Amino acid sequence: MRWISICFITFVSFTCVVRAQDSVGIPVYKITPVESRIKFGVKASVPIEGTFDKWNATLAFTSNNVSAGLLIIEIQADSVNTGSGMKNGKLKGKDFFDVKENPLITFKSTKIEQTGPNDFSVDGDFTIRGVTKHERLTLTVPAREPSQNDCGNYGFRP
Repeated sequence: MRWISICFITFVSFTCVVRAQDSVGIPVYKITPVESRIKFGVKASVPIEGTFDKWNATLAFTSNNVSAGLLIIEIQADSVNTGSGMKNGKLKGKDFFDVKENPLITFKSTKIEQTGPNDFSVDGDFTIRGVTKHERLTLTVPAREPSQNDCGNYGFRP
């Protein structure tokens, strides 16, 4: 398990988010998997890169204050895709994701802080293989007014 937590690197690229509002006009963003990707890389003797094909992510606010935001990402671990059936099988097995026992990989933010005009620090709980660790992601958003379908490059990096 230690090897996984040290070597698992995730990059979330949200190309298009759909902006909605709740009943009092507070923004809620549903990230669209059709045009977005969750990529990962594993540093090992033979580096492995790939994506997850099935996931959901939402960024919601309880007020207009950015620190009141909540980011939730849920990834179906068995949707791992490296482009190689053999590598996919290895990653799904007990030595890595163990998808039968641990079908979800999750991130739930605990704190969002604006660190620059377009940059945010997102602290949260990252759970993989049933083990939860505190992680900090960096979010960069496009420098423009949000629209109903806000397409651009939103990047999260550990």
